[in-house]
Amino acid sequence: MGLLVHPQNIDFFKAIIENSNDMLIVLAKDGTVIYESPATTKILGYPLRTEPSMARFDKIHIEDKKLVNIKILESIQNPGVQITVIFRLEAVNGNYTVLEGRITNMLDVPGVNAFVTSYTDITASLKIKNDLIKSREKFSSLVNSINGIVWEADINPFQNTFISNQAEEILGYPIEQWLSEKDFWEKHIHPEDKQWVLDNYLSDISTIKKKEFEYRMIAKNGKIVWFRDIITIISENKKPKYLRGILVDITERKKAEHDLLLNEQYYQNLIKQSSSAIILLDKEGQFIYQSPVIEKIVGYTVEEESHTNVFQFVHPDDLEQVQQLYAYLLKNPGISVTRELRFLHQNGHYVWIEGTITNLLADKNVNALIVNYYEITDRKKAEEDKEKSEANLRSIFDNSDTGYILMDNNLSIISFNKPAQKFSQEDLNKTLIEDSNAIDYFSIERQAFMKKKCHEALAGKSIMHEVKYLQADKTLRWYFMRFYPVHNFEKKIFGVVIALNDVTERKTLDLNRQKITQELIQRAKAQEQFTYIVSHNLRSPVANIIGLSNLMNDGELSHEESKEMMNRLAVSAKKLDEVILDLSQILNVNKEVKENMELVVFSELIKDVEVNLNLEISKNNIQIITHFQEEGMLTVKGYLSSIFYNLISNSIKYRQPNIDTIIEVRSLKKAGKIQLIFKDNGLGIDLKTKGDQVFGLYKRFHKNVEGRGMGLYMVKTQVETLGGKISISSKVNEGTEFLIEFDLETH
Repeated sequence: MGLLVHPQNIDFFKAIIENSNDMLIVLAKDGTVIYESPATTKILGYPLRTEPSMARFDKIHIEDKKLVNIKILESIQNPGVQITVIFRLEAVNGNYTVLEGRITNMLDVPGVNAFVTSYTDITASLKIKNDLIKSREKFSSLVNSINGIVWEADINPFQNTFISNQAEEILGYPIEQWLSEKDFWEKHIHPEDKQWVLDNYLSDISTIKKKEFEYRMIAKNGKIVWFRDIITIISENKKPKYLRGILVDITERKKAEHDLLLNEQYYQNLIKQSSSAIILLDKEGQFIYQSPVIEKIVGYTVEEESHTNVFQFVHPDDLEQVQQLYAYLLKNPGISVTRELRFLHQNGHYVWIEGTITNLLADKNVNALIVNYYEITDRKKAEEDKEKSEANLRSIFDNSDTGYILMDNNLSIISFNKPAQKFSQEDLNKTLIEDSNAIDYFSIERQAFMKKKCHEALAGKSIMHEVKYLQADKTLRWYFMRFYPVHNFEKKIFGVVIALNDVTERKTLDLNRQKITQELIQRAKAQEQFTYIVSHNLRSPVANIIGLSNLMNDGELSHEESKEMMNRLAVSAKKLDEVILDLSQILNVNKEVKENMELVVFSELIKDVEVNLNLEISKNNIQIITHFQEEGMLTVKGYLSSIFYNLISNSIKYRQPNIDTIIEVRSLKKAGKIQLIFKDNGLGIDLKTKGDQVFGLYKRFHKNVEGRGMGLYMVKTQVETLGGKISISSKVNEGTEFLIEFDLETH
């Protein structure tokens, strides 16, 4: 039965209201505060009102005022109905407090005649909720970004209930297959590892909180993948309920370990310098050899431990498992197994060690089981102290070969790993800091591009891009950069991840391959032009000489006819000589150029051209203007000198007769290239009708000017031989501009 209180006992109700944590405010119809409870002071810090005054509508957050007005109007229209509203109100300290309230229109209730409102401070609970959402989103992005498979499974029966996206990337099987197919994980364990893994995987899980295994699985494409399986046992009511773990791909590490053990020279060096202990055991477990570092790890000298049995030093709780493992190894020659166990120290306590045992009894050069171990006591203690699985994820995340930078929708950094920090410090010369804007770390010329790609990822796209950075030693470091969106549990994009891998070695090989291909193409073009000259330009004068010779031998000719024939023979011979000279030029251009590379200064080339063309320049009042942002380049001086000479002499040869001739020569660096620009105000070329012939052999466009049509062909051939490109823009009677580009990394 409830407590009965006489209606006139006002003090009772007043005590309840004034000791409540909720604010109670009574408003007159015009918005005047008739009453407010002491909780107002506790929550907002304002002193209690001593006389009626207007409500603090001006303190409502500007973004919430419209909502509050709507709710008040709704209350006016619905007398007696509680209207719920959530809004922010400025407190005395200037911070905004989040209030959840109820407004009740009791204007028609006798004795009340007012709006009765009550409010609860939900600022702290709302912050906790938002922090939890953010934490979950961050956890999800990390899980799906690390270079390993995060998994979860029920114990009885053993069945995967969660697999991260990396499972399909590493092994090739769809995630749905892991979750739906019975015994999927078991079926894909390597046959040589399956039995001992299944025998030990679920053993002792009621007493052990964490376990680690290393074993092999078969990928969809048949490839063998080594994993380190880090397992956490989750219990409920002191009983194991399910497992949670991470499969880390250690294939490369296992291959390296195997190669090291088989390489005797490296093995000997490893024994001398390694901080890990190396021991050799016979099939009975007797010590055959121990490296000196064992004294540092377990306290015994080599002499003290020699001729003893390894099993006498194993912790009693680990002994049975070690004996089983030893028996398994003896039955499987050549196999390697990694285990952790406790080993008796010379001082009487046990230390944790991790070792890899390889059965090489069948190898006549070894005839022993090789054990490589090191102390992990501190690591084991640290693992036991870890309360959250996120710490494990972070460790793997930082040891990935891929750098990751996670950003929110505003491109502020949420998280990053060590490879990303290394990239930022070495290539951007800045240290990454959480909550700072990621775009600010890049150079000004890259910022617009990076911002664009990040926004495209935020729109749902996955983008791949290659970037390069110049190192202190003038070499280039290449990165393969990926931008992809990050989704929260509601499958909404809340951020973007930049993933980057150092691909310098691969890129260098690609560039060298492209360069070789370009050289082969250029050689083929030269061969084609050589064939053209032989079949067309060389054949014509030879045919003329043969024909004239036959005419002169066929009969008697008058003196005038003989003289005419001799003149024609001389013209044909001269033409033949010109063609042979052209062939010589083309063949010389295509010789190997690498051995003749030197630093060529552009201004010196201009001086050489001015000396060679001094008569034409002085006679025709030619003005040559230069501006070299880049002063020179590493190249073949003879070729570049010929290019400068041909282009400038062409501008003089094809000048407009009635205006002063101005020739501009400039150099600049743009987008990783050196650009050379040659511009004049000469006759120009009609590119609409003759654009495809500009760089052709024996192509001429102004018949009133002497020439053979070799100049621009030779310029293009020499530019391409040096690994560059040339292009032209021109208008008739306005002038011509040639643009030559060379890659910086090759010059």
